[in-house]
Amino acid sequence: MAKVIVNLTMPVVVEELESVLDEFSNPFYQQTFLMSELHQELVAYVLSRIRSCYVAIDEDSQSSAMSVSLPVSLEERLKIQDLLCQGMQHILSTTQKQMAVTNSGNRWETNTADLFSMRLTG
Repeated sequence: MAKVIVNLTMPVVVEELESVLDEFSNPFYQQTFLMSELHQELVAYVLSRIRSCYVAIDEDSQSSAMSVSLPVSLEERLKIQDLLCQGMQHILSTTQKQMAVTNSGNRWETNTADLFSMRLTG
């Protein structure tokens, strides 16, 4: 029977991404990082900077593995949230630079330095 490798950390990162995006008062971030390309890039950014947990399962039981919840400490969740904010800042900065080169007269203006201050406190 064929085995499939499943990343159990990815659902935690996606859950934390949704939580972080809910904290922003500016809908720009929800719209930007719910787009599939940037969403995937941000998740990959975080996953490449944390320890991930994988499991090898039978191909037939792959859907049941997706319901397995990985226990994550508060410290790990906070690190993931921090990496998500860093990743957003990095991706927006990179995208802004690319757009500035492509559209030299039509610059996309976003102040990525204010990324953390745009999160709601509360």
